[in-house]
Amino acid sequence: GATRDLKDILADGRLRVAFANFDVPGFRKKLPSGEYEGPEYELAVDIAKSLNLALVIVNGGDTFNSLAQTVADLKADLGINRMSASVDRAHFVRFSQPYAKLRHGMVYNRKSLAQLARDGNLEDVFRQFTGRIGVIAASSYVGFARETFPRATIVPVKTWDAGIQALRDGTIDTLYRDEFEVRRVLERYPDMGVPFGSAIFTDKTDVKVVYICNPCANLQ
Repeated sequence: GATRDLKDILADGRLRVAFANFDVPGFRKKLPSGEYEGPEYELAVDIAKSLNLALVIVNGGDTFNSLAQTVADLKADLGINRMSASVDRAHFVRFSQPYAKLRHGMVYNRKSLAQLARDGNLEDVFRQFTGRIGVIAASSYVGFARETFPRATIVPVKTWDAGIQALRDGTIDTLYRDEFEVRRVLERYPDMGVPFGSAIFTDKTDVKVVYICNPCANLQ
């Protein structure tokens, strides 16, 4: 297998950090100048600086899965992209200590949920959910949704904004992600506050970690 670890990276003089081709609101943003800003970018800068290495930003592709693959293929030493510590990815990348802990959340169509609930309570509806759940395709939430809501219909959406549109159009009943994004939906679109609600699941945590190349034990 390919080997690469801290001594190779130090000899190379560069730390290659993969970012995906999209902004990660609250965590990282690409400016019109091509520069980046946000805590995840600062984290990458700090790691490179502490190792006395030049920071090189690598294109991690258009999805969360493609970013994981970039690190797995050793095209980057680290991947920083609000990535979840998901079991299926632990086979081919290493995880850092968590830098953010977020609970799972859901934006839901009140009418759909009321129909599913009939006379029961909302909590039971979520636990036994049989409706249509929108999740970002090629993200950890596809697996999270299958595991948490085995009776639901999982509907992959290309982007989060496409998911919000699908919710408005009624093609999905709920949209599932971490609490940070779920809370932002109703803040960004106040008109959605009446037909839609949000729920935060206190028993489900999404831990955000830096992805580290598999052979890089010393870097970890």
